[in-house]
Amino acid sequence: MKSSALALLIISIAYGVQGDEITRVPRAAETENTSSTLPTVVKTATINGFADKIYDDLPECAKACVVQDVGRCPYWDTGCLCVMGTFANPVANCFADECKGQDVVSVTSLAFSLCSSAGATWNLPATIAERLDAAATVEPEITNVPDSSSTNNPYSTFPSVVKTATINGFADKIYDDLPECAKPCMTQDVGRCPYWDTGCLCVMGTFANPLADCVADECKGKDVVTATSLAYSVCSAAGVWEPYWIIPTSIIERLDAAATEEVEEVITTEVTIITTETSEGPKEISASSAEPAETS
Repeated sequence: MKSSALALLIISIAYGVQGDEITRVPRAAETENTSSTLPTVVKTATINGFADKIYDDLPECAKACVVQDVGRCPYWDTGCLCVMGTFANPVANCFADECKGQDVVSVTSLAFSLCSSAGATWNLPATIAERLDAAATVEPEITNVPDSSSTNNPYSTFPSVVKTATINGFADKIYDDLPECAKPCMTQDVGRCPYWDTGCLCVMGTFANPLADCVADECKGKDVVTATSLAYSVCSAAGVWEPYWIIPTSIIERLDAAATEEVEEVITTEVTIITTETSEGPKEISASSAEPAETS
């Protein structure tokens, strides 16, 4: 026993701890809060938010591929461009068409790494992933590609946005101004979008559509107008293309219909209970039965 106690004492001294501190669990306050130290992303780009960060490292065969129409995404929004198929799929298909062998391995590694650093994933259909795998086994070909360095950026520099949020990047900016009926609607699953990415959440149907449907279900009249105005405003401020908050026509029609409905008012009435004293004790008589009986 003495030798065991001595061994424990030696271990405690060696690690600079004593007694129950050997197994003490660190408090949350002592751990680093990574979300507060995440870098910011600037709302501007020369080509787009996907291309700019990897362009110089791309093989020549792939450089023309990243100059695609950004579609619904803000042009500077890396996270949105990583998950939006209308941008990511043509880029990947172009890689498979124009690059071969090691060049395909290089460009796909750069794309996956870029999207991971943006808090997203490079989402590709299985068919395109298979095309890239096949192209990676083919000997490379030399191709001539246009120089995209002449691409002009017609946009001014926007303020940066922090890669963190309390609820999500859509809700946080408007939550306090929302009517009560709309607040539960904001906590939707962000799906493929980085949770802090306002622009992506404005255009991604798996988030925007359920949210808008919820507003149409839960709110009426002026509350609908207020909630939808705030949604369009936050998406416009995020740099999303007009009409800013991208939702289907069918849901827009539901919101318009809900905006014309009157808010239902709940009217409560009180019924007075009359009690009479009898030989048998107190007796309750409802208001309806307390009316005097008719006499002939």
